[in-house]
Amino acid sequence: MTFESHFLDSNGNETNGVGVDLYEILMTIQEHPFLKDISEIREHFWNMFVVDALLGNPDRNNSNWGIILNADGSKH
Repeated sequence: MTFESHFLDSNGNETNGVGVDLYEILMTIQEHPFLKDISEIREHFWNMFVVDALLGNPDRNNSNWGIILNADGSKH
């Protein structure tokens, strides 16, 4: 699943959430209609951030990580 549709951030600005700046990544996690209700999503991001730093992965951004849904379509 990709987030191709735009949404409004808390400042009323339209975004598609694919920015690479840390501010935009965290804002997307907090405000995107799909992501904001997933428990522990922020913790998952920071775990990936640490592993990327240890591996030297400079390419983590909002357009190249994902969420796995349960078979019934629920998020957790």
